[in-house]
Amino acid sequence: MAVLQFVITLALIGWTQAYNCPYPNGYFPDESRCEKFWECREGVAEEVSCPDGLLVNEKAAAFRYPCDYPVDVECGKRTIPPAEGPSGNCARKWGMFKTGSDNSCGDFVNCVDGVEHQFKCPEGLAWHPTLWRCEWPDQVPTCNVEAFLGFKCPDVDEYVAATNPVYGHPTDCARYFVCIEGNKPRLNVCGPKTVFDKSIGACGAPENVPACANYYPPESEKYSA
Repeated sequence: MAVLQFVITLALIGWTQAYNCPYPNGYFPDESRCEKFWECREGVAEEVSCPDGLLVNEKAAAFRYPCDYPVDVECGKRTIPPAEGPSGNCARKWGMFKTGSDNSCGDFVNCVDGVEHQFKCPEGLAWHPTLWRCEWPDQVPTCNVEAFLGFKCPDVDEYVAATNPVYGHPTDCARYFVCIEGNKPRLNVCGPKTVFDKSIGACGAPENVPACANYYPPESEKYSA
């Protein structure tokens, strides 16, 4: 029994020492696996895995915890492990993932150790599933832009399309659409106390747009009990 324990001990020592630490202390990426790194303490190396969904950032400083979101990591030839298993809307235990249909493009979850937290992009923007940020919906391949925004750019000729024409929102005075290249709608919001004025193709004073003159309540009503 003592001999067996001695053999196991030697094997474990050999496993922890399989990596030669470039410096006595620090974190160093594994050369073949993107989720693995070596933690060196006083010249002794221990192999460590990032939590599911995080990868080792080779550009991280040697003394900083090296596990980052995949969007910030370039694995190169290092292999990426399969997910441990999805849970609810979390494709992995850590990360940010789109939820809902292609018509609800702005919804996503931030998964923290398998626990999902619901978020929405700012109005008019869509969650980009590979860039992990909110973008104009026409920049997100998975988004059904017209269904998401509830607006279709009118057909125009190439000369008008080149001007990125602007159109008022059909139901909201303070919102309007810019049709990039004539056919890619982007929702915009007017500044405080202004509404979209079709006559100037921009936001202006409500009193200059009869249909929107009463869009904002008078100050006396706004602060009344």
